[in-house]
Amino acid sequence: MQFEQATLSDLLIPCYEKSETMYDVDLVQRLLEHFLVQEQTEGYSPSRQSLSDHKHVGSNLNAKARVARLVDSYLTEVSRDRNLSSTKFQVLAEALPESARVSDDGLYRAIDSYLKVINHFSKDKVEQSFKFLIMCDFQLL
Repeated sequence: MQFEQATLSDLLIPCYEKSETMYDVDLVQRLLEHFLVQEQTEGYSPSRQSLSDHKHVGSNLNAKARVARLVDSYLTEVSRDRNLSSTKFQVLAEALPESARVSDDGLYRAIDSYLKVINHFSKDKVEQSFKFLIMCDFQLL
């Protein structure tokens, strides 16, 4: 199966290590990184003809848009995990290029969900997370 064909339930893989997140966020990060490298490599293949290039570019954009929606849904789901660090959330949120997201609504939903969960934490955790949001320059929040 290709990453762009995956569903949210495909990515919700339990993490069995102690004191870790409920889901294996590191695995999803590695899968996403592999997908992006594969997309970039296929996009620069010198053996492609000009007609197939146009089809491939459109296909890449559609695949990245599908993956962006999937990652945003995944972030919304895993943001409810109290053990999810702001660093892991940030790395996944920033992994895709800006051009991959047709709309930032899914990402904003994930951030909103994450902020609701961290409100139950200590002041340090909240401050750390807000620093992340400021660094990401989310203008609509």
